[in-house]
Amino acid sequence: MSYTALYRRYRPDDFSALVGQPHIAKVLSTAIRRGSFVHAYLFCGPRGTGKTSTARILARAINCLSPHEDGNPCNSCAACQRSLSGESMDIIEIDGASNRGIDEIRDLRERVKYAPAQERYKIYIIDEVHMLTNDAFNAILKTLEEPPAHVIFIFATTAPHKLPMTVLSRCQRFDFRRISDEEIKEHLLYIAQEEHIDIAADAAALIARKADGGMRDAVSLLDQCAAASEGPISTATVTAILGIVDHSFISQLSQRLLERDIQAALLAVEELVSSGKDLRQAVADLCEELRDSLLAKLADEQASPYPAQAYLDLLTSLTDADNKLRIAASPRITLELALVRACALQEPPAPRQRPAAANSTSNQRAATTAAASASTTSSTAAATHQAPVASTQSVATTQQTPAARPAQAKPGSTAAPAAAPKAEDRSRPAATAAPAAANSARPSEPPITGAAGQNSAENSSGSSSQGQAAASATGLEQVISQWELILTAIENINPSTFFRIENCHPQVTEDGELLLQFPADRSDDYRYIHGSQEQKEVIIAAIASVCGCRPKLRGQIGDFYAPMQEEEPAAAPEPQEEDAAAEIKQDSLF
Repeated sequence: MSYTALYRRYRPDDFSALVGQPHIAKVLSTAIRRGSFVHAYLFCGPRGTGKTSTARILARAINCLSPHEDGNPCNSCAACQRSLSGESMDIIEIDGASNRGIDEIRDLRERVKYAPAQERYKIYIIDEVHMLTNDAFNAILKTLEEPPAHVIFIFATTAPHKLPMTVLSRCQRFDFRRISDEEIKEHLLYIAQEEHIDIAADAAALIARKADGGMRDAVSLLDQCAAASEGPISTATVTAILGIVDHSFISQLSQRLLERDIQAALLAVEELVSSGKDLRQAVADLCEELRDSLLAKLADEQASPYPAQAYLDLLTSLTDADNKLRIAASPRITLELALVRACALQEPPAPRQRPAAANSTSNQRAATTAAASASTTSSTAAATHQAPVASTQSVATTQQTPAARPAQAKPGSTAAPAAAPKAEDRSRPAATAAPAAANSARPSEPPITGAAGQNSAENSSGSSSQGQAAASATGLEQVISQWELILTAIENINPSTFFRIENCHPQVTEDGELLLQFPADRSDDYRYIHGSQEQKEVIIAAIASVCGCRPKLRGQIGDFYAPMQEEEPAAAPEPQEEDAAAEIKQDSLF
């Protein structure tokens, strides 16, 4: 007789043998004991967690001639023996991946009408049911809603979200959870004892971690290690056979990344590639190592000499690299670029001053500028002998100074002769407001007259506007460059907000505003953010914590950006109900 794999030999044969699913075993065994089982079940959860095994146990328990008092099948009667040997004509297992068409489901719908041949119930177990087509689901809906009294359906899937709601509503759903590493380890040690396999507890724990919550994968890995090892199975043996990256290597690599050692990081990638290791698995192990170190740092500040932000930067870069490695044509180059970027990251800029302090500084700067402008303008007015009417007009003009709207100032502009009166007019109210202070400030200096006074005023005003515009542009550019860090900050503040804007593309408008572009298929996210002041405050707070600025936000739906008009458009009439979609195409969030 040929060798039978361990995961097949140690498949559970009753509810008490299920590992890691006590909540499901209790409910199903109670239903069998009371005879209150339903016509349709849905088992969903990760791979290798016992969905198909539970379906077989349930089918066997329903048809068992003498079930135990705890609801488990006896596994000794004729019905149980036929089920265990796969000879039962009334327990039909169907692979949804290979029988997904409407023709197969129509044939099934015709066969369910016939009474069972041997057992009390005819039970259909459809595995990977999410692979059925929409037409196939529609064809079976009526049968699911009003099935014959002798028919029971048991569906198993790893992707319940792909099933139509009409199917989900007609089934009793059971969610299988990932099995813990400790439970997998204990079960592996039990199997090793039964099979006389010498394995260390640390090696069993390593296999359990590698299995990622799947018992079937863990038992298969144990079978592989037992077949490849001539002696006791140690941690080194498991590492070598399964291609797992050694923990000491991962620890050293994380240390080099924290030290921003690009050369050591590239040499580590070379070693991984030359040894044939899985790069994605190496990245996953590295992320887990950095996560553990970050948690230790947050619990104890003295646990690590590196700041917590350094760990966050590395985790962000490596997480992005893991996503790209799934579809990368050259995984090595993708990983190398990610590590270079991670090592080149700089510390986030220090937050700006508090609003009160910022206002105080701004007031001092405005007072200084006004005094200097007053001195310059008073001498200019004396030299040019401007009319009182012009002075009155300039007062109205200067009520909207560049200091009030720095974002509209165009940097890099040079002074022109035509602009001289505007500069002179902007400075004249300050001279009118405080002539005595301006004259007493510098009594010994001769007045500046003629064209020189105009040029001085223009240069002073132009420099101030240019500086303010440059500062605004720099802040927005910093927001764009630090967007990944801003997303991380948003996720820490409110994960719901992060989920809504993680696919947004930030841009800078011509008006000096920050534009958040929502994809065309995420219009619901736009409406959610646009209609919630709390969500907006979360975004602004995250930007302020990373970049130290609070820009004005603008939202847009679509994958393209149309430049904004410089002038504000006239107020439009109230939109009709049919124009609701056009209303939100582009709107200001604040």
